[in-house]
Amino acid sequence: MRRCAENSFRFSVSKTTCVHFHRQRIYTEPALHLDGQPIPVKGEAKFLGVVFDSKLNFSSHLKYLKKKCLKALNSKALPHPGPIQVGL
Repeated sequence: MRRCAENSFRFSVSKTTCVHFHRQRIYTEPALHLDGQPIPVKGEAKFLGVVFDSKLNFSSHLKYLKKKCLKALNSKALPHPGPIQVGL
């Protein structure tokens, strides 16, 4: 943390999460702390638009993309209200 402070880096504890990448069925979650506050361990996290899950199989990312694409397609499939009339 000292080097971060020297280089003006700041970390927000509320925005920081930990994803423990593993392939084991039984595992222990790491206990990480930042400025004395615990960092929550989650099963997946989104970073730069990519959803990483703990098994690194990207099934969570594919589900996210499918939902996003279906939402975009459904919004375009709505009926158009009609032609726009411009007064002359």
